Amino acid sequence: MVGVTAKPETLRSAKASCFLRASATTLEALKSKRLPKGDALTVAQVAGIQAAKLTPHLIPLCHSLSAGDISVDISVLEAGVKIVSRVEAIAATGPEMEALVACTVAALTLYDMCKSMDPSMVIDEVRLEAKTGGKSGHHLDGLSGKRAVILTLSDRASRGIYQDLSGPVAREALKKIGFELAHCEIIPDELDLIAERLLNFCENLAPDLILTLGGTGLSHRDVAPEATERVIDRKIPGIAEMLRAQSFAKHPTSSFLSRAVAGLKSKTLIVNLPGKPAAVSENLNLLIPAFDHIFRMISGEGHESKALGQSHRSVR
Repeated sequence: MVGVTAKPETLRSAKASCFLRASATTLEALKSKRLPKGDALTVAQVAGIQAAKLTPHLIPLCHSLSAGDISVDISVLEAGVKIVSRVEAIAATGPEMEALVACTVAALTLYDMCKSMDPSMVIDEVRLEAKTGGKSGHHLDGLSGKRAVILTLSDRASRGIYQDLSGPVAREALKKIGFELAHCEIIPDELDLIAERLLNFCENLAPDLILTLGGTGLSHRDVAPEATERVIDRKIPGIAEMLRAQSFAKHPTSSFLSRAVAGLKSKTLIVNLPGKPAAVSENLNLLIPAFDHIFRMISGEGHESKALGQSHRSVR
């Protein structure tokens, strides 16, 4: 095995999927629960979750980890069954294999329960869709082609007194997960100017994401939240609350002083991040795992697209 004892335990996640191709008759039997072996969708969900927990016993050189969250979502579509698994863990290694095993075993369970009716079923498209956390960073296929704007708010950096170090951190993190950078800019901490630039970006560039860096503290010049609230149509309090809560373990005396907000202007997500490079990196490591789900919701896709209106959600 590859040693991971010296690696730090961090929040890591993985999302995997596969597809079971089956006849229309089989799919209808799945939806109506008319299979000889019973409710295959529910049994497959439980099998997938159980398999994720047993992954080290199935894959010889896979490390053991304690999963904090496992889900298996099964959608009956027109051509077959889409299975999506998600695993989260605070660990020294990632849960990619757990996610892959979960969706594959769920598919095999469906195959077993349907084979008497349809022995020609095919399981294919087994793939890792996303991973976050760890030294190798983030892999999120669904974010390829998304467009982002980074707006650094700093009186001194805007005047060239010191170099902006936070912007490059954010740029590198977003590029790694497939974002196209539509614009990057440094402006002073001026309320009206910040609001004007945010509105201009939303109306003329229409990016998927705008990150503001800095201006979230208690100084009278920290006005990023006020500027953002002028522009957004709807607040998303949970994003800022999550970032503050997760940061509290490392920064108990300062994280709760952040006044950062997040929200939507039309279909553009605007998020206030702190100004220090390390804090930008920490916050993005917390935020990026949620991007896939956030942008699916914004685009109106729902939790999973369903051609036939049948979807099975797992309990965690």
